[in-house]
Amino acid sequence: MRIRIAVPALACAIVLGSLAATPAFADTAVKPTIDKAKVSSLVFGTTGTKKVSVSVTVSDDSGVKGVKTAPWPKLIDPPTEADAADFTPATCTASSATTSVCTYTEKLNVTDLANELAGTWYLAVQVTGNDGGTAFKPKATSFSFKRQDKLAAANATPEPVKKNATLTVTSKLTRANWDNHKWQAYTKQSVKLQFLKAGTTAWKTVKTVKSSSTGAVKATAKATAAGKWRFVYAGNSASGAVTSAADTVKLK
Repeated sequence: MRIRIAVPALACAIVLGSLAATPAFADTAVKPTIDKAKVSSLVFGTTGTKKVSVSVTVSDDSGVKGVKTAPWPKLIDPPTEADAADFTPATCTASSATTSVCTYTEKLNVTDLANELAGTWYLAVQVTGNDGGTAFKPKATSFSFKRQDKLAAANATPEPVKKNATLTVTSKLTRANWDNHKWQAYTKQSVKLQFLKAGTTAWKTVKTVKSSSTGAVKATAKATAAGKWRFVYAGNSASGAVTSAADTVKLK
């Protein structure tokens, strides 16, 4: 997948030249419309590949000749329509005389990513009608590539515990580092301690604590009943949500 849009000067010249040579009727053609666009949001760990799926629904009164797409990260400047020469062509299937659904799928390896690329991405789309009219949206839709987080299985002590005694629950929060492909401590993050009373089905948040400089997560609570304890991290714009495995605690 192209994750950085670079348009050589020669490509720009070709694009500009082709625009200048466009027949006059294209200037008065009704512009195509980009009706709907969707890209799968994904969470990546330290290794492996995942499939990125792009789907765009477009229409034009003359029919759709073709669609080109390019995903791009929020941290760079938006592409322009002149950059579309470097976009990836999608495969279009007509659903009517005027409307087509265009798709593109590619595998993305985490080795193609860097930490700075985590977070919001956009999809740029250019559509061309059979009459030569074009439409362009640099932000046809938004999606995200996030760094995976891990929470170690919750460990509650002591076990078993006396009713109303203090229980200490620990875990560790780590985050995928796309620069060196290792797991690193994720510090100063708000993590919720939750409890599921035996015989019930609804988890309840007991308190919120922050991960330490080593990623350690530690919370204390009163053991008012037997049940399960776990930690939950909600994630953020660049990191995925994660829930630890629970620890079942019985009362003495």
